[in-house]
Amino acid sequence: MVEYLSAGTSSRVILKDTATWDPWLANIESIAVQFDVWELCDPSQEEEPEPLKAPGKVISIAEAQKEYKDKWFESLKMLQSEWSIDNTIYTQQKKGLNVVVIAIRNSVHPNYQPFIIDYKTLYALLRNLR
Repeated sequence: MVEYLSAGTSSRVILKDTATWDPWLANIESIAVQFDVWELCDPSQEEEPEPLKAPGKVISIAEAQKEYKDKWFESLKMLQSEWSIDNTIYTQQKKGLNVVVIAIRNSVHPNYQPFIIDYKTLYALLRNLR
């Protein structure tokens, strides 16, 4: 919640009608961009983007020895390092998506709250509000 409050929301816009859509969406976009998740929820896209996916598992020692032979240890270390970086990015983006959800739920007029309850993705939620 603290992240949301510090995510560029000083001039909070409440979505209450079509006249407030553009400034409201610009506010939501600025939050999503800060967390590098706008491409996952941008409602102007015609097709729903692929959902955020956790990085796959790193290969086992036995698989590394078989696949990389003499350089298996170095290769495995490199793969583990890459996985760690990918997992950090994934974790930050997952947190970012949650921050955007909170920002949306806190900035939609109470009359429209029923329209944002049952959506599986931010993209679908924003497309419905549009």
